[in-house]
Amino acid sequence: MRMQKGFTLIELMIVVAIIGILAAVAIPQYSDYVTKSKVSEVMVLADGAKTGLYERYSDSGAFPGIAADILNVAIVAGFEDSEYILSSTPTFTSDDVIIYNNILENLGGIADGTTLGFAFNGLGSTFKMDCTAAGVAGTSLQEKYLPKPCRA
Repeated sequence: MRMQKGFTLIELMIVVAIIGILAAVAIPQYSDYVTKSKVSEVMVLADGAKTGLYERYSDSGAFPGIAADILNVAIVAGFEDSEYILSSTPTFTSDDVIIYNNILENLGGIADGTTLGFAFNGLGSTFKMDCTAAGVAGTSLQEKYLPKPCRA
């Protein structure tokens, strides 16, 4: 009896089909993961902003109420240090709430031009940063791209 050497065509086709199915599932998931990691960089920059604003809030009991304030210029400049932020503008809704709207770019085309907002809220006795899509009116980024602390 002759020994078979190698694989049959059908066995090779099954292996190629399985690899193709796995790739079809993995590539979109990987693209979403990369976009989410880029958005997370913006979150890290917001943490730096949170520190400066918290110090200001704890010193004076309120956030500064003018856009030209040195601290806010530094925060906006810090946001724009990221290659994923096209622009950032602060909006002062009151002396206790500041919203930063960050226009995102270079996310691989998936979410370019969308906005990720951060609300720094000092109302009452607590200070918190809110970046959920539901919590910040300026956020237009899909929830699946938001980092975990920002999901509603």
